[in-house]
Amino acid sequence: MEYEKARRDLVAAVVLLAFSVIYFTQTFKIRQTSLISISSASIPRICALLLAIVSLVLLAQSGLHLLQHKKLSKQRESTIGEEEKRTEQKKLYTVIWLFVILFFGILLTEKLGFTYGMFVYLLGTLILMNRNIKRKWIFLVIAVIVPALVYVLFTRAFYLRLPRGFLDIGGGVL
Repeated sequence: MEYEKARRDLVAAVVLLAFSVIYFTQTFKIRQTSLISISSASIPRICALLLAIVSLVLLAQSGLHLLQHKKLSKQRESTIGEEEKRTEQKKLYTVIWLFVILFFGILLTEKLGFTYGMFVYLLGTLILMNRNIKRKWIFLVIAVIVPALVYVLFTRAFYLRLPRGFLDIGGGVL
């Protein structure tokens, strides 16, 4: 079980590191504003660098764990039960669904505007990660309020532009 987790972590670290590099290079396409001392791309670049650092740490940890497991596997052999396999498969499906939700959130952000894309992303991830909670209406309230607050904070306090999409109505806020 630990060996499989370390292998998956190693793959995830490599994928996330590649994603962070691509993400960082795409920040150079962000339109620059001169209203405040920091540029529009500063926060995305910081996020990309933090993701790269975390990916490198995960890569190192999983690599060390794999090396340790290789030494220990010579001494003992373990078997994975069917229940553990099903649990791991459910986790894999959850990660796949998270990437699908992220993809559609980014697509909607670009096409319809920031608030709509963030609404879809937040609502999807909240429902997916909290399937056992009965009061799902709370997720709808959170998914409506948070994008509106973030939009107001970034546009009014930080004077940064957020994607407006083709609707161009207040950054997607009706």
